[in-house]
Parts: sequence; C-alpha cells; structure tokens
Amino acid sequence: MLRTERKFSVVPSVLTRSERTEDERDYIKSVLSSNVLFQDVAATEGRWSQRILNDLAAAFYKVEYKEGDVIFSQGDADKDFMLILEQGECQITIDGEVIPGIY
Repeated sequence: MLRTERKFSVVPSVLTRSERTEDERDYIKSVLSSNVLFQDVAATEGRWSQRILNDLAAAFYKVEYKEGDVIFSQGDADKDFMLILEQGECQITIDGEVIPGIY
C-alpha cells in the first residue's frame, strides 16, 4: 500500500505540451533521465531522444493528494501509471511491512 504522510503532489499520465509549463516539463524530463527505465533514451544524443523525452513529459499530469490518502494498494490491477513525487513524502508498505526510506 502506498499512503501519504503529508500532503503532496504527484505528476502521473496525458496533457498536451501547452498545458504544462516549461519548468514542469524540464523537471519531469530530468526525473525520467535519471530513471533506469529511461536512461538509454536520455543517453542517446540527438533530436530523436529529446523528442521522446518531450513527449513523455507532456504525457504526465498533476494530481494532489492529502495526508493519509491511499494512492494505490498492493495487488491493484487497474493502476497502470508512473508516479513522480514532486513535493512531500509518502510511505510504501509491502505485505503489511513499511519499507524504510524517504519517498
């Protein structure tokens, strides 16, 4: 289960580029570039890789959660999005055990 400990904003899935500020897109691209799933795209030089990162950044939208909100629970089959924690903290629990770390 993923539960918030404080109010925070999450940037998860589809808006057009015009609906995001340039700073928001740059932030998302920087997070994606450092993520192991997207490192090959980020490491590739040229317009192709920048276009992919731009398209990915444009696909995210902002969602705000309050302290104590459950974002999703272990076993949820209908959650098919990626979360980028923009501000605040959350807690991750697997099989009832809190996973140590700051998220």
